[in-house]
Amino acid sequence: MKVELRDAQFERFTRRSTTDVKAYDTFMRGFAHLVRFTHEDTLEARYLFERAIEQDPDFGVAYAFAGMTYFNRVLGDRGLHQFPGGS
Repeated sequence: MKVELRDAQFERFTRRSTTDVKAYDTFMRGFAHLVRFTHEDTLEARYLFERAIEQDPDFGVAYAFAGMTYFNRVLGDRGLHQFPGGS
């Protein structure tokens, strides 16, 4: 199977950051919650990452970090206890 992407499609697919200041600020607030490694902060991080995606649907890193919050949920809260400060 051969997949061809046009230049614009490739650029959108590989874009990692954003030029939208509000989306970036929302993402950074989410990141601050994510690294606290608590269940409540992980949920808040997910909420903020999803808001960043709404603000800039092409913000690839926000999708990746939102996915990390779901992965953390699959690990369960006991997985978060492995990190310093996790509860």
